[in-house]
Amino acid sequence: MDRIKKIFMLITFVVLIFTAAAACGQTEEECLSCHLDPGLTAIKVTGDTVPAFIDTTLYFESIHYRLGMDCINCHGDVSELPHNEDLAPANCTLCHYGINNLYRESLHGFALSRDNPNSPRCYSCHGKHDILPAVNNRSYTNRLNLAQTCGACHNEYGLKKDPEIRIAQDVGIYLGSIHGRNITKGIATAATCIDCHGIHDLKGAADILSTVNKYNIPKTCSQCHEEIYNNYINSIHGKALEAGITDTPVCTDCHGEHSILSSLDPEAPTFKMALAEQICAGCHEDPRIINKYGFMAGTVKTYRDSYHGMANASGSLTASTCVNCHGLHLILPATNANSTIHPDNIVETCGQCHPDASVRFAQSYSHSILKDDNNINNIVKTSYIIIIVLIIGAMAAHNLIIMSKFVREKYYSEKEQPSIKRFDKKFIIRHIMLKTSFIVLVITGFALRFPDAIWVKLLRFCGLSEEIRGILHRSAAILFIVTILYNIIYMLFTRSGRAESRSISLNVQDLRDIKTNMLYHSGKSEKQPQFDKFDYSQKIEYWTLLCGATIMILTGFALWFPEYFIHFLPTWGIKVSTTIHYYEALLATLAIFVWHFFSVIFHPDEYPMSMTWLTGKMSVKKAKSHHRKWYKKINDINNSTGGKITEEEN
Repeated sequence: MDRIKKIFMLITFVVLIFTAAAACGQTEEECLSCHLDPGLTAIKVTGDTVPAFIDTTLYFESIHYRLGMDCINCHGDVSELPHNEDLAPANCTLCHYGINNLYRESLHGFALSRDNPNSPRCYSCHGKHDILPAVNNRSYTNRLNLAQTCGACHNEYGLKKDPEIRIAQDVGIYLGSIHGRNITKGIATAATCIDCHGIHDLKGAADILSTVNKYNIPKTCSQCHEEIYNNYINSIHGKALEAGITDTPVCTDCHGEHSILSSLDPEAPTFKMALAEQICAGCHEDPRIINKYGFMAGTVKTYRDSYHGMANASGSLTASTCVNCHGLHLILPATNANSTIHPDNIVETCGQCHPDASVRFAQSYSHSILKDDNNINNIVKTSYIIIIVLIIGAMAAHNLIIMSKFVREKYYSEKEQPSIKRFDKKFIIRHIMLKTSFIVLVITGFALRFPDAIWVKLLRFCGLSEEIRGILHRSAAILFIVTILYNIIYMLFTRSGRAESRSISLNVQDLRDIKTNMLYHSGKSEKQPQFDKFDYSQKIEYWTLLCGATIMILTGFALWFPEYFIHFLPTWGIKVSTTIHYYEALLATLAIFVWHFFSVIFHPDEYPMSMTWLTGKMSVKKAKSHHRKWYKKINDINNSTGGKITEEEN
């Protein structure tokens, strides 16, 4: 039957050629007499000017020329010379009517029927006057060239910007895959576009007849991976697919579509360190799938919490992952006698890495034993949590009692010593307000940023809901803003504040003090720095506080009232405000711990704690040793007035 059909097609083809030749008197020579002119152009009905030059070096090598076809066989509407410039498109269906039927039913044909300007025609893939057979390595449809041919549309600037259906730049992704790389190397047996999608009968993935429909993908891949296909169709996943379960994974769910990489490639989802999280967890940690099919919950978590999971997450390439126990493509349920995790086979499976493995060893590492609802393990876990809280709590209480003694002793010791009044009560109140608001902001802010942290979970257990956290954070923010504004007003509009701002201003002397201080403490100089009322570290801390506070307040308001501030900000403003707010908070918190706490707590001269923030006083001894320049100024003033350097007179 096929032989008769081919003979009929050949007779039809010959008849068409001679019929067209008889109907028109134009010969190839007559056509080329004009179309050999490189400057020849034609104006279409649309008004577009298009080149009409025919490159004979390409045309004479084309398959149509070699078959003996003349120009009029494709351009049958030419009846006289000179002909109309706006000729009808070549009608390929006169000869290729069978292929045309396939094309009309394809996704490309569907796009053409909807007048999509991006829909491909015959010449989009095969060319025009330079059509070559696919076996020719210069043909657009040669296997090694297909990616570029398809890429003419399926690229970043093609269908990705289609007015109706935006398709990703598949070809660019494909060329980076293991298949694309092999094609680029000239390996013609590597899978290319038509191997997966078909040729003229290309259909969308939703079409049940499509080669890339989910139900057909394993069969499509089997053209090259037959052994893997046979394993897959006999696996629990393959049988689920045959049963019509669309949630079951097929080749592309694990390996990807156009971006398939070797499992040895660190960027591949099938790479050993990525496989459990990027592939298996996608289904076996999905609550919907777990509930729908009755899977054991927490399976992936038990792996994460095991040595294998932790070692894998740490970058080990030898630690076992899912496929080492369950297999690759031939994954079978534990009830199947051929399964690697069947009771009769599990010891052998574990023995791949653990030669001395026994039945009890294998059972001890099963998901059912490792899961969180193991009663014995939960009792041990809960007991240890209680023990840790009690022991560490007792240790902390013990140390606090000891520490409190030293704090009291220092407090009373400094109280008995001659002292200088450094800060007034208003300053002390401002400092307490600032410290309180800052601590609450840090705790409630980072609690939102790190909801899975243990300390945050403990706070939620104690009743810190999101509503309460939000109220506390905003209330602390208001207190923080009030404190900062009060400080600014004090510094600008009061006599003592202006004097304070002058003394805390940065100047060139601070650079000299930094150098002197570093040389002294590194043992390279005997000269001690003589600081004024505020040393350079205190000045830096103060001005960075003001700058950081300004940033935090501005971004905080943008996040608090985004509906209002978006009128003044670009569309990316809220996202950038979030980023700035977080990293500025992180910077401020670290600065407090590293810079401020060292100065007032951990510095050997201050340990266990500076009392100035509580009393507003500084001992004369401390002033003479650390703020010598300030001490001299006060001493000179008091000498001129006959006073003494005591806190009562300052």
